[in-house]
Amino acid sequence: MQMQVKAFSAQVGDTAAAAAASSSSSPAARMRQQLPCRPRFTPPCPAIDVPQRPRLAPRSTRARSVRVQASSGGGYYHSCHNGAHLSKARKAELEAVAEHIAQPGKGITACDEGPGTIGDRFAKYGIENSEEVRARPAVRAAAGRGCGSGDVWRGCVPGQQLTLDKSRAAEPANRRAYRQMLFEAPGANQYLCAAILDPETLWQRSTSDGSPLFPERLKQLGIMPGVKPHLKVYSLPGQRGSTHMQGLDSLAARLQEYKDAGAVFAKWRSPLVIDEANGQPSDFVIEANMLDLARYALICQVAGRDVGLVPIVEPDVSMAGAHTLESALAINTKIQSVLYRALLEHGVFMEGVILKSNIVNPGKQCPVPYSVDEIAQANVDLCRRVMPVAVRSANFLSGGQSLADASARLSLMNQRKGNLPVNLSFSWSAALQMPLFALCQGSLKLPEMEALYLQELAVASAAAKGQHQPKAGEGDHTPPKQ
Repeated sequence: MQMQVKAFSAQVGDTAAAAAASSSSSPAARMRQQLPCRPRFTPPCPAIDVPQRPRLAPRSTRARSVRVQASSGGGYYHSCHNGAHLSKARKAELEAVAEHIAQPGKGITACDEGPGTIGDRFAKYGIENSEEVRARPAVRAAAGRGCGSGDVWRGCVPGQQLTLDKSRAAEPANRRAYRQMLFEAPGANQYLCAAILDPETLWQRSTSDGSPLFPERLKQLGIMPGVKPHLKVYSLPGQRGSTHMQGLDSLAARLQEYKDAGAVFAKWRSPLVIDEANGQPSDFVIEANMLDLARYALICQVAGRDVGLVPIVEPDVSMAGAHTLESALAINTKIQSVLYRALLEHGVFMEGVILKSNIVNPGKQCPVPYSVDEIAQANVDLCRRVMPVAVRSANFLSGGQSLADASARLSLMNQRKGNLPVNLSFSWSAALQMPLFALCQGSLKLPEMEALYLQELAVASAAAKGQHQPKAGEGDHTPPKQ
């Protein structure tokens, strides 16, 4: 009896061993054995196989489905690594726009202030915040159509249109006139490769050469038009004032309208604040904002019917606070490393992305002095540590810096970057525009503003080439007086 039990046990053991061996030979089992610690976002990609799936589109232009093989034994799953879901034609168009923006010595003029923000600037100097008067909105039957007549302006909300009240159209249009000066100042296109517009500006018209829409006029001048598609910031609960940007809902529909109006790129800003006493930005805040940027970038590249929009991703770390330069470098390194990881894991086509970032600076209230050399070197170190070479250009925002300080730091960064294969340039708004308003007392002084604007652009362009010679002390961080 005991011998029978032993024999039965041995038989059961052999059967179990055989079953285990059989199951362990399956692709899924081998994946589990070889990948015990799968990362949070990224699936492993040891090898890539591109099957030729039958499609109606021509083989040379179709988007291809990519399957990633986890091991030599099988276990396929679909991947969109680096824009594998995009056609060759679309990738080529995205790369062409990114290359244009990455021209050495040229930068971006950031003119994406909404009516409220530009109104505050006007009010400070007694300028009327005026535009052609519009009738109240009427909901259209469907969103995503073309512009129609020249008397139509559509804002951020798909499905709405505003029609021009021609009985009052002769009133001064200061917002349009001011923006036209920024775009069409004679010779400005020598220094500019692109302009970021507010959605309102997409449907405003130039008064030059047949009154084209501003996007069309900018293209005539060799300046690529883009748009700010995000909405307003929202305070994240429990994160001590940290925020994220709203607007991912209905983003694709809005981008299609912006594309129809002539935009070729978009820019999404994710503001962050360093508050070391309260542990901000926390890992959650960083990840939430960088994942938003990755989702936005992914949607951008497929947004158009014929070709998508190049996404400019903007992690904007404020200069507010008392943090040191060393802390700022460490936190910015963490933020950008999470950003690039998220972009790659979302399948964003990296050669069709542009970075817009703050210059790494100590906080405004930092009690430690720093030279412009130290600040410039910190920024070069950041680019070397985390920036993928596939990203062609980093265009730095001014973020509260004066034109003198921002230019001094950018110029020295270009002198120090060595063989770093990335274009370092500018995307400035307040640094260029605020000195212009100081010329105004109650009304726009467009000729005087234009002359000063061209001088500022020449300084910015020289800084982007590493040729600007700052005065002593410009670009240094001086602790505030107690």
